[in-house]
Order: sequence, then structure tokens, then C-alpha cells
Amino acid sequence: MFRRIDSLLNKWQEAQLLSEAQVKEIQAFEQKRTHSSWSRSLYALGFFAIFMGIVALIAANWWDIPPLFKL
Repeated sequence: MFRRIDSLLNKWQEAQLLSEAQVKEIQAFEQKRTHSSWSRSLYALGFFAIFMGIVALIAANWWDIPPLFKL
């Protein structure tokens, strides 16, 4: 991921769209942001696991659930 961002930033810097300071700030921002994406991924995986557990629990007891709740 960083190679793609770095190559784009270098291309934009060569085209004089970004200064060297701006490139360094963007790289620092992107480096900080990737750590939070890992935590978001872990949270999403945990939520998905809990959700699938609830679905499995309902499916395993489907015949014991009263018809009123099977709407």
C-alpha cells in the first residue's frame, strides 16, 4: 500500500503539485492511519464472529422457538 502512495506522491511532487513538506506530512498521516485500520478490521471481525454465533444459536434451536417469535 505504501509503495503506491509513495509513487503517487513522488509523481505529484515532480509535477510541482505538492511541496516536499506536504509530501512528508501526507506520508506521516498515512502511516498513522494504517494502525487504526488494523484495529477497525479486528473490531469488524469480532462483530462478525458474535453475529454469526447468534445466528448459529437461533438456527440450532429453530424448532424450539415458538411460532409467535418466528416472524
